[in-house]
Amino acid sequence: MSDERAKVFLELVSREESFLAGMKLFIDSFIQPLYVRDTSFKRNMLDDAHIASCFNLYVDIHAACDCFLASLQASSSELEIAEAITQFAPSLSIFSHFIAEVTSAINSLEKFGRALLDYSQGCLQVGVSPETELASLQEHYTGYRPLIATFVGQTPPGTAGAIALTEALGIFTASCDMVDKRIADEAVKVQLLTLQQQCKFHPSHSVHCSTLLYLAVFVYMLCLCSQRQP
Repeated sequence: MSDERAKVFLELVSREESFLAGMKLFIDSFIQPLYVRDTSFKRNMLDDAHIASCFNLYVDIHAACDCFLASLQASSSELEIAEAITQFAPSLSIFSHFIAEVTSAINSLEKFGRALLDYSQGCLQVGVSPETELASLQEHYTGYRPLIATFVGQTPPGTAGAIALTEALGIFTASCDMVDKRIADEAVKVQLLTLQQQCKFHPSHSVHCSTLLYLAVFVYMLCLCSQRQP
């Protein structure tokens, strides 16, 4: 393996190690104690469907990424790295489900106000909040494709390992495309909700806002239809 490719591979591994360490800390110090349900705050938080689903998916993502890291660290050939990437690709669907829930979960967390702040300060590091921790997963996801594509692109062609890595990249890219579509869909939904809220709080602009809202929904539906075309 060339020095440049080794550097990319080490970046992929070290990035995953750092990501998992932060996730484990959040799970152990913030999520797991909630399941004790020994206060009304904890019970009410987990009774919220969006929050409970988001936390469960967060734990599932940690498990999937932990397996991916272990596979990468155990790999001693390009064929084994390709297998690790291929096996991890289906797990990106968990990121997709998480992204579908995280905006609603963060909005629900805001309703807990001071009680959430007090709980967070008692178990999280300074500067860390559950909202920022949940939002960071999408940012981490976006780094997978360019790193893996760079690693595969720097592989000398013609070998069995290069062929396997190219096939693995194709499978991984297809999974990324589905997650990226979900990210785009959620971004449009957030924009629509924001516009809806603006209409609610500015009734004098209701006709103008309603027109924009219907137009935004129409454009959104056109985008969905175009994405479904073969």
